Amino acid sequence: MEFENQLLNGEELDEQIWKALIEKTPLPPENWSRSKLDNEVLKSTDTFEVNPHFRQKDALETTVYYLASFAKRMPERVNLTRSNKNVAEMCVRLLSEIERITFQPEKIIAESGKLKVLLVAILAAGTCWIYRNETERFIAEQELLKNVPTKKTESQRLDSNFASQLLRKVVLNRTEAPNQQGSLF
Repeated sequence: MEFENQLLNGEELDEQIWKALIEKTPLPPENWSRSKLDNEVLKSTDTFEVNPHFRQKDALETTVYYLASFAKRMPERVNLTRSNKNVAEMCVRLLSEIERITFQPEKIIAESGKLKVLLVAILAAGTCWIYRNETERFIAEQELLKNVPTKKTESQRLDSNFASQLLRKVVLNRTEAPNQQGSLF
């Protein structure tokens, strides 16, 4: 992820976040991992980068790498588009937190003690929530499909009528003496 030494506006940040989810890019560097991110946040102190561009770049990279990695691992049935209310809400929260990291680092550190702790929490909780809700939606759709009666075609109805008539004939003939019953074979 390369962009010039200038701050991105809200629309540009939003575009980068959605690109990570929908296009599943940019993929994180080989040495990036969720556990390394957790360790970075855990070991961070109350100091922060003075240049807002670098703070924004770091927060945005953390966000898009996390989201691209998440999106890449999700099955196709998981809706990661703007039409998914949970995804849209998470992206708004992420955008807001990136802007706070960029412009209000002192306030964030005063509230939580660490700069990216809330950003990582939004990512972790948001992605779990999305996966859970999408899985529940998928299961409900599958159950609904199982319970929907299918329309029988004309040939299926004729086959079932023939089977019903044959069954009726066999059952009625049982009352007759065994030697009077016709053979089914």
